[in-house]
Formats: sequence, structure tokens, C-alpha cells
Amino acid sequence: MIEESKIEFENYIKEKNIEDIRISIESSNALDPNGERREVEERLSLLRNKISDDELYEKHDNNLCPILPKEQWDEDYFNKQKVKLQRNFSKERLDHVRELGKFIFPVEIKTNETKKEERIEISQKKSSKNNTLAIIGILAVGVVAAIVLLK
Repeated sequence: MIEESKIEFENYIKEKNIEDIRISIESSNALDPNGERREVEERLSLLRNKISDDELYEKHDNNLCPILPKEQWDEDYFNKQKVKLQRNFSKERLDHVRELGKFIFPVEIKTNETKKEERIEISQKKSSKNNTLAIIGILAVGVVAAIVLLK
């Protein structure tokens, strides 16, 4: 969590500003839907022992947008559930939206082979850059030598 954002969130907690706490959690989930950066977890941990679940969460309204089976989960359904979370900030809906995000936007797990390929690619880019700089250097020396010889 960005330090400025963390300070702002802590102020919401001190002021017991439930609406802004919910908005901040919703925004964090939107920016980090698969939980890779642990934005929502960080906010929820800051709330522990300061804001009760009864204060934070609303009673779940399943009629607002019923929870579908996994086979029907897609980005459109995820977006609908995010909107419904704004209207019914229940623990069940937040947990479901977080689960949807992890399902629809899975974190790419890098294997050793992928990491090796990335290192090779970076090495090739550095080599290419060094070659370009060497050519520019040689051309500059040639231009200076030509100027000196022509005088």
C-alpha cells in the first residue's frame, strides 16, 4: 500500500468513516483484483480490533445479484458483482468478489525456465544497447578524425 494511501486509510479508521473505508477497500480490490499486491488484505488487517465486522459489513442481500456457479464466472459477472458490492457491502459479497478476481485474473506463476528466458532477453537488450553505443562511438571518432584531416 502506498504510504500516503495508508495514512489516509488510517485516518478513516480513526474517524470511523465507514463509507470511505468501504470505498477504499472497493478501490483496492478494483486495482488489485487477483490479490497479488495484497492491497485488500492490508486494509482489512489495519481494521482489526478497531472497526468491528458489524460496523463494516452490511447484511448480505442475495437477491441483489445472486451468486452464480463457477462455470458462469466471467469478467462481466465480476464487474456486476463489484457494482453490487457498492450497494451491499456484505462480507459474503466482498469475499466473493475477491474470489472472482483471483479466478478471472490469475497471478502468473513464473517458472525457473520463464525467469531464465527473461534474464537472457534482458542480457540481449543490454548487449544490443552496448553494440549501438560502440557504433556511435566509432562514428564519432571517425567524424572527428575526418574534420582534423580536412583542416
